[in-house]
Amino acid sequence: MASNFVIFEDQENFNEKKALDPSEIRRERTKLAPLTNKVGSNENGIEKQTLKTTKTNDGARAFKDKNVFQQTNDFKGKIKTLKEEQFIGDDSIINVTSNISWTSTSTSCLETSASFTYRKETQDDQLATPMSVAEAIGTPMSVDKTSLEDDQKSLAIKNDRERFFEVAEYQKDILKYLKVVENQKNIRPRADYINRQPDINDSMRMILIDWLVEVSEEYKLHSETLCLAVHYIDRFLSYMSVVRAKLQLVGTTAMFIASKYEEIYPPEIGEFVYITDDTYTKQQVLRMEKLLLKVLTFDLSAPSTLCYINLFGSMMNIPEKIKFMAQYLCELSLLRAVPFLNYTPSQTSSAAIALSYYNYGSSIWNKKMQNTFGYEFDELKEVIGHLNDIHLDAETLTQQAIQEKFKSSKYLQVSLVKPKKLSVEELDEISSKFNAGDELNTTAENIESVRQKTELLFN
Repeated sequence: MASNFVIFEDQENFNEKKALDPSEIRRERTKLAPLTNKVGSNENGIEKQTLKTTKTNDGARAFKDKNVFQQTNDFKGKIKTLKEEQFIGDDSIINVTSNISWTSTSTSCLETSASFTYRKETQDDQLATPMSVAEAIGTPMSVDKTSLEDDQKSLAIKNDRERFFEVAEYQKDILKYLKVVENQKNIRPRADYINRQPDINDSMRMILIDWLVEVSEEYKLHSETLCLAVHYIDRFLSYMSVVRAKLQLVGTTAMFIASKYEEIYPPEIGEFVYITDDTYTKQQVLRMEKLLLKVLTFDLSAPSTLCYINLFGSMMNIPEKIKFMAQYLCELSLLRAVPFLNYTPSQTSSAAIALSYYNYGSSIWNKKMQNTFGYEFDELKEVIGHLNDIHLDAETLTQQAIQEKFKSSKYLQVSLVKPKKLSVEELDEISSKFNAGDELNTTAENIESVRQKTELLFN
């Protein structure tokens, strides 16, 4: 129903119209009749306008504004649509009224009724203000977009794990706490447990770890998840004897727990059953999960070598290639329980960073490393030697999952870097020079000359 209304322009006109007699009021209403009729004609015009359609190749009808619906009459098939648009002025206002019952090309069906109005932004709507952000700097208070974009591009993208350690005032306290935790008796696995297992050995464990690396890459899990899974396996096997037929079940369950602890979206239990080729059932994995958590006494948080690498990298501003090389060496150390379980994660990571610098032609040790790591070179030279040995043997190992992982550009292809050999005599020479307070030049070229002198003495 059309409503009669009067627009009062000011108070003076309002008072005049108020004093009119009934005959004058009727005349005013007749003057407004054309306006009411005009409004009604506009409403009728909206109902009469429809969008033109074009036939597509498959016989469907598509609107020119790229909104495509299939017309049906029942629940499963055809759709009856009513969509009308009214353009007013310079396309500034668009009124769309739809009473739609439609389905997609699949069997799903959706019914809806909607009425909405939105306004197109025009140049007149963009008001120039002193605080407006514009391409052209028109006022002293305007912000230049180009400078903001350049600053954003210059910032290096870091994940939350790396940014966690960027607190200079707490870094030493964090390092001190992590070293206390890693030496707790209930957290650290036994170094010689593999020799006490009646049915499994170090080579079987190595095959299991190599398979878990492939699993983590297949499901795009974090490296921290892999480190935690291996840590859970070693702690569990330190207290429980396992037959070889159940070793893969232990590894799968450890990865399942580690992914739930570390990942934002961990794989479901069905995925872990699938990767074992249905060797085990969901019930077996769940029962093993209960047993494993009981043995670990639910102490699932433990510092790993990757944790220390990120912390030292933040404290020393280590280049990316050194960090990735150190991570590569630490993951290679996961393959061998003996001798690397004799060392704490902080010792292994410190030695890996020192050896990474040496492999790239820099000094293997300096005062800054000693102050940051909290270790003397004599305390690390043994683990450095073991890391150098496994690095040299990496190319000939049967297990190649870690080597393939670090061949990717994501890790700067650090596994393709040729390792440099370090003998025990050379490590002793470096240690004696550093302890004597001499200026230590332990680059690859200097150590090569030491190697030649040693060969001459023994030959």
